Amino acid sequence: MLIIILAILFVIYLFTLSGNKLNTSITKIMRVFVFVLLPVLITLLTLSDFNIYPRGYWVTKGLFWAVAILMIILFGLGNKSALSKIERLVYGLFFYLPLAFILFLFIPFLGIGYGLLFYVSFIGDSSFIVYSDKNIRVQKQGVRFLGPDPPLEIYVKDGIFSHKDTVLPMKYNDKNDSLRVRRLNDSTYFLIHYSPDNWQIPSGSEEFRFSIRPK
Repeated sequence: MLIIILAILFVIYLFTLSGNKLNTSITKIMRVFVFVLLPVLITLLTLSDFNIYPRGYWVTKGLFWAVAILMIILFGLGNKSALSKIERLVYGLFFYLPLAFILFLFIPFLGIGYGLLFYVSFIGDSSFIVYSDKNIRVQKQGVRFLGPDPPLEIYVKDGIFSHKDTVLPMKYNDKNDSLRVRRLNDSTYFLIHYSPDNWQIPSGSEEFRFSIRPK
């Protein structure tokens, strides 16, 4: 996903330098999409503070980039006469943020640390999802950086939403470890974590039983 985002941004900035502009009608249509999607994104980000997330892993991430890319296009290629002063200010902020963020990444330790945090929150990749079915999703919390491997967390799905239920008491290295999940029934799971190179696990594996709590 990161490569796709970078490619889209590169094309947008390239066309911006060429001086080409969208006509007024297309600009207005794109504004409508921003006005519809932005409140949804803000709502999802607000709900996450209350441990309420979309059911799918990619929903918030995809929506964030849809809104961000629309704003960048509107500022770089849109017809400025169709945009209000506040819109030009907000869209301009999103237009220059990726460029400023690239420079920020060169700050030793701090830049990489915040870059990985942003990557986990708003980009991610399929390797973060260790297991998923109709009831739960087991995923990595982050990327290892100057510290121990991150633990795994379990999200319980409920309709179109999900919530973070449990952080497993184990460190997970996706290069050396593996997780086998056996569903006993719709609410009970048996998880076996294999970590043969971890000296803290003499047997090479550890087992967990997880049950979805009744509402």
